[in-house]
Amino acid sequence: MYISSVTKTDPMSNSDSDDDHPRLSSSTLAALEEFLKEKEERENLLKLISEKDQVPDTPFDENWVK
Repeated sequence: MYISSVTKTDPMSNSDSDDDHPRLSSSTLAALEEFLKEKEERENLLKLISEKDQVPDTPFDENWVK
């Protein structure tokens, strides 16, 4: 998942170590994880729908129309 490099921290703590890494509060991290999960579910659903709507590779039979 995308958040492996994000560290959970207490937003009230004042630690200056690892300043080069983004820090999120636990509630923000939970919201981000939920958003990413829902995004992945939407993408999977759209992929499934688009696969079902594809036109088959069979040639068009003009006799079928007559």
